[in-house]
Amino acid sequence: MRAPTRLREALSRWGETRPLPGLAASAARPIPWPLLLGLVLAFALAGVFGRGPWRGDDIQGIAVASSLIQSLLSLLAGSPLSSIDTHSGGWIPSLAGQVVSEEGPLLAWIAALLIVPLELASLALTGGRIPIDVFDDLVRLVSASCLVVGLYALWRATDRMARRREARPVDPLGIGPDANAFGRTMGDCAVLLCMACLGSVERWHESGSTSIGFLCQALLLWALAIAPEHPKRAGYMAGSVLAAFLLSDGLESLLAYGLGAALALALAPPLRLVWRVFAAKAGLALLGIVLGWLLMAGMVEGMAALQSWWLGQFRMQWQSPLRSLNEWAWTWWPLWPIALAMLIQAKRHGLLRLPHLLALWAMLAGVLLVNLLGLGQATPSKLLPIAPLAMLCAFGLLSIPRNLTSLLDWFAVVVFTALGVFIWLYWTAMYFQFPANLVARLDFLAPGLRVERPGLPEILIGVGVSGAWLGLVMWRIRRTGSHLWRPVALSAGGLALAWILLTTLWLPGIQIIKGYEGSVSGLNAILHRNAEQMKRPIEAACVATPENDTAAKLLVLATTDFSLANNGPYRKSACPFLLRTEPTAQRQLPANYRLIWIGRRATERRERERYVLFRVEEPMNPAAR
Repeated sequence: MRAPTRLREALSRWGETRPLPGLAASAARPIPWPLLLGLVLAFALAGVFGRGPWRGDDIQGIAVASSLIQSLLSLLAGSPLSSIDTHSGGWIPSLAGQVVSEEGPLLAWIAALLIVPLELASLALTGGRIPIDVFDDLVRLVSASCLVVGLYALWRATDRMARRREARPVDPLGIGPDANAFGRTMGDCAVLLCMACLGSVERWHESGSTSIGFLCQALLLWALAIAPEHPKRAGYMAGSVLAAFLLSDGLESLLAYGLGAALALALAPPLRLVWRVFAAKAGLALLGIVLGWLLMAGMVEGMAALQSWWLGQFRMQWQSPLRSLNEWAWTWWPLWPIALAMLIQAKRHGLLRLPHLLALWAMLAGVLLVNLLGLGQATPSKLLPIAPLAMLCAFGLLSIPRNLTSLLDWFAVVVFTALGVFIWLYWTAMYFQFPANLVARLDFLAPGLRVERPGLPEILIGVGVSGAWLGLVMWRIRRTGSHLWRPVALSAGGLALAWILLTTLWLPGIQIIKGYEGSVSGLNAILHRNAEQMKRPIEAACVATPENDTAAKLLVLATTDFSLANNGPYRKSACPFLLRTEPTAQRQLPANYRLIWIGRRATERRERERYVLFRVEEPMNPAAR
């Protein structure tokens, strides 16, 4: 009898210094689903289409997917690619034979399921492959789809956890919503909090593993939410998700979220009752998937490639806590202030032992520990625990202090309104050469930017989004009605405004700053012209690169229609072109290598990444140099 009495006393003390959560929960009115769905789709699809690869994870993800799909097409269609041996098995992420330990193969597998049928249809109908500027859009569409599915999974996980009796606040007046309405509202809050996070917006729209990792986070939380009622199903689901962490983000994500799930099983009372069944089924699914993948990878790719990938995973580099805090201060905004305020409130009123809070804090603790220890390839910017943070902050909105609400609102209004104004000003400078000081600034930010006239679609989108932002600000100022998700509405809407404006009005400038506009067009033009002179079809005119020249491999695979020769065991490939990166153009050139093109990114003002293309007059082993 003592435990229930203490629990009732603790719950009754929840709101002594704040409005009762039961009263706050009375504002649990879900967002109309068409409005929320439209906001999610607009946010997820903005910046996916109509642009080239960006430097970093984006071009690497596209290149790894392109390498796998070229291999599959050469095997399925019997194209001339098979005669130059460019293929690899695809069980280990690689760039035509060079193992990429920073990536897992899962993104390339999902992209292949979408793109290979389209490639075969294009070959059958037009006789050619999908253009490269459409190919990279399709790979990014996979990331956007994973983001949308991940937001839905997070909504379901939050809804399921919020419906539990111990998660609902005490409502002494009986005016609060029922469990269904409260769960739906908590799910809406979690989705808005995810969309308001500053550190994830750019990485979610790149062709890397971030969006798949977020999907895995949401699915793991969903498994924990249903575990007390369905431990076997939840265990199989969690084990599969942990295997997906390994196959997408790498070993550090498996360790981080596996440790977090183990801590949740050990600390949260409902999960402690089913931990044996849950852990057994999860371990069975995890071992089955990982061992099956290792077996296939070893048989197809060879033990040397498999060993190379695993050696890249077993690293340990201690991360400075101050550097990590500095990184998290903006990448986790505005989630960390809400989580911190919630922790203080829960500690003050003795509610840290509530099961749903224990499970979420345990997940977050596992990620923080692996991040600080630097296990695998963990860095403060790579492991972003957005899903557990967002779910935790959704419950934190029940007791968020009014001064923190005001701070978040003023920050969103000031920062995102100013950012929107600056984007519009730079847009006028881009097209109308006004104001003059910004025109001069453009020459430094985006050298070589040349645009003719603005398009009607981008103007309509920009005006519409800006008008929606002003309407949202006016709605928030008027304070009409009471909604639990009001404190984060401006943050989510403002970030969506800024991202949509950047990827529509200022996309040409972003392409120069982050993309390869200074080199892609010239490289493609010279390759096609020389291939025509040599009377070779594109499918047969491959490009060779030095064995460890990753930058050159990425450029060929992600921005050209030409295949990349495998410089591993296939060094006798008769490729007429050699691309390499170097600080000096003329150095140790064989007699039959003729320099035909030099290029670099427009914003690359140093000589550390200059691309040099040679035409090989007589086929010769490029690695013999």
